[in-house]
Amino acid sequence: IALLAALPWLARRSLRELGLRALDGRTIVAGLLGAVAMYAITIGVANVEYAFTHQKPEETAIALFTSTHDPRLLFAFTVLAAVAAPFMEEFAYRGFLFNALLKYMPMWVAAVVSGLLFGISHGSLTAFLPLAGSGIVLAYVYYRTGSLTASMLTHATFNLINVALLSAVNLKT
Repeated sequence: IALLAALPWLARRSLRELGLRALDGRTIVAGLLGAVAMYAITIGVANVEYAFTHQKPEETAIALFTSTHDPRLLFAFTVLAAVAAPFMEEFAYRGFLFNALLKYMPMWVAAVVSGLLFGISHGSLTAFLPLAGSGIVLAYVYYRTGSLTASMLTHATFNLINVALLSAVNLKT
């Protein structure tokens, strides 16, 4: 909430100028295509990492999710993953950090730096590189569309699909 209030002042641009807009057809298409790209990059990077390390990348939050069967905790996790995290992380990493980096470096450098910091922030050494790849895709979606809403939709779709897949696996065990 503090970042939401402070971001327009820090960026000297309105939330609309930063890309927080209502959903429209273009934003939905960009968000969904971004989610497909995010999957391709994340899985590709995870497979390359596995080929070199023989360790399966896993984020700490995923381990926690798969270890519980309490419906209330699973619901809370789903809301956090599909709503809160995309909203907060897109404001922080794309709306604030990526925009700040763009003032001093080319787009791809800003995307890589913000992606690496995004990967680090998730606190998992084994999932760092796949998550950094995800962050780069999210920066690209934001840059191409100029829409935080599109990157939020990409992020939310990616997370929601992961929650659904993990839930399906969790039901089998």
